[in-house]
Amino acid sequence: MRPFLSVLVFSALSACAAQKVEEHPFLKTPQIPAEALAEGERPLSPEELREDFAALYAGLKSGHFDLFVNRSEEAYDALFADMEAGLDQPLHPSEALFIFQRFAAFGDIAHARVEGVYDVWGRYRAAGGRALPVFPAIRDGRIFVSESYAPRVMQGEEIVAINGAASSDWLERLSQTVSCDNPYICGTLLERTFSVEFWAEAGAPDEVVLTLRGLDGRLRDENVRLLTSEELAAAELTSAGEVFTLGFGDRDAKMLEGGAAYLRPGPFFSYETPENPWQTEGFKAFIDESFETFQREGAAALILDIRQNPGGTNSFSDPIIQWFADEPFRFYSSFEVRSSPEAEASNEARLALAGESDNEVSRRYAESFAETPYGETFTFDLPFVRPLRGKRFEGEVYVLVDRYSYSNAVTVAAIIQDYGFGLIVGEETSDLASTYGAMETFTLPNSGLVVGFPKARIVRPSGDPAPVGVIPDIAIEIPPFATEDVALEKLLGIIAGRE
Repeated sequence: MRPFLSVLVFSALSACAAQKVEEHPFLKTPQIPAEALAEGERPLSPEELREDFAALYAGLKSGHFDLFVNRSEEAYDALFADMEAGLDQPLHPSEALFIFQRFAAFGDIAHARVEGVYDVWGRYRAAGGRALPVFPAIRDGRIFVSESYAPRVMQGEEIVAINGAASSDWLERLSQTVSCDNPYICGTLLERTFSVEFWAEAGAPDEVVLTLRGLDGRLRDENVRLLTSEELAAAELTSAGEVFTLGFGDRDAKMLEGGAAYLRPGPFFSYETPENPWQTEGFKAFIDESFETFQREGAAALILDIRQNPGGTNSFSDPIIQWFADEPFRFYSSFEVRSSPEAEASNEARLALAGESDNEVSRRYAESFAETPYGETFTFDLPFVRPLRGKRFEGEVYVLVDRYSYSNAVTVAAIIQDYGFGLIVGEETSDLASTYGAMETFTLPNSGLVVGFPKARIVRPSGDPAPVGVIPDIAIEIPPFATEDVALEKLLGIIAGRE
């Protein structure tokens, strides 16, 4: 759990904001210029803010499978009272968002959050907002420089302090805006969003002072100027030392050395069709064509790469597993769902979006919600998925995972490990294999902010409820500053018998 900490008040913040910080650290809002607000966005009165805040808490209590599993109801009530009392000034929804998100994140569940933080950040950056030009690698509570576009700040150096405050203090403060289950997943999420959370906490000073432990072990201070998007892009063109990374949207299928087939399916949703991200037709066609090609090419092994994968739904991942499964499977041993008006309404909206297309799961949810009184739970029983007949991939299966494999990507790894369909290779996932998930959403009445919550408790196929990630069968240490694909190269060596 993340303790409350007093926060550093920068002179650039207004007196009003400073007063809010003194009242409660969760009431801090970033400095958002008018041009970074959404079109037509108006400030909400304190009365409207409190109405939305009450709706946020009521909706989480109603819809969340177990809001108080990590924080007691008494602790949440006390936090609500403190924060509600501090909502005494008008705020735009883009500002209130950060306050409400900290409240949702207080429960230490990754799938409970207020959506939209990164939309606000995107508008801020597009309007000329400045950000840190240093990107971190967070390991065991320490911050290292993964990528740097600041003069004299080198990749691999440790950030010991920022503006005189210890990095460990900054990690605790910044994590208060991040929905996460434990410090491990908090660290992995913060690596991608550090600049956003720093802005939410500290505003946008012209520069910060980083205390660095150099590669020679010596400490020194460096003044680092924050950069606009244009300045950062220019700095990237002239810098060296970028780390190896995989693309978010990569969907790739190819043959590699030694007869190994490589499949990187990409996200388990259709980001290509944002108007309906859950339509699977194009994705299934890609998967079927990939496996048919692998078989024609005589692939002896399959590498399924789900590293740096944000997840999605099993309607996308099950068709992959069907190609090599040797028995019927499903993604859980226990799947309990809490019935609530919020979850029922969210499911109804998904059905309306689907129209005439196949959405059997949502229809079954609708039946169960109708039969189950609000506040009670029901067992959601999905049929086992059967392997494909007559064209099963017979080679060895290896699944590459890392700390950035999230949500349904973790579920895929757990299925394959628990059923013995293949071997898991790489790092332990930071996201959990048994989790609170199956997210739904509701909307706050005045701000229009969208709140996501987990309606279900899902236990991995093995029946192990422990709140841990998928632990690889073959562990490969992945250096945070690698410039090439270390894990894939090591796995190819294992397959070829070189390692």
